[in-house]
Amino acid sequence: MDVVDQRDHEAVIRAADTAEKRHTKEIRGMALQMQWMQARWEREASLRNDAAFAKKFLSLQLEIADACNKADLRILKGIHKQLGIKSPDSLLSSRKRGVSKKPPNNLKIFANVLRAVARMRISARNWGEQEKTRKKLVNAWEESQKREAELEVPM
Repeated sequence: MDVVDQRDHEAVIRAADTAEKRHTKEIRGMALQMQWMQARWEREASLRNDAAFAKKFLSLQLEIADACNKADLRILKGIHKQLGIKSPDSLLSSRKRGVSKKPPNNLKIFANVLRAVARMRISARNWGEQEKTRKKLVNAWEESQKREAELEVPM
């Protein structure tokens, strides 16, 4: 082998090594992208499940409240009928202004708010880690675009 063939041979080997290193980096980048996409999917699935649960829970609460109201009205109608008093509808229409509400249980509401805030903070922290991964991916993509633009030389 003469010197020119030797140099060509070494240049081919260097190019192959460079291509292999770039391929390894691309594989790592793709794995990182897959991890980020998986975390994003899990977060969105969790949010969808939470929303569905909340919807079902509120629907159940409304159904229970409606059933209780109907039962109360039936009881009241029976009592009014026994006592021979006016119907509840006429009594309610005349007393709409003076309705007093039971004060809400502030401690229970406060505890639920604290629980929700804690869950949101935990979720935000977990998503923050994935956001760092996304930023790395964006930076790597931008660098690869710059490198490609530098390699493309107009003729």
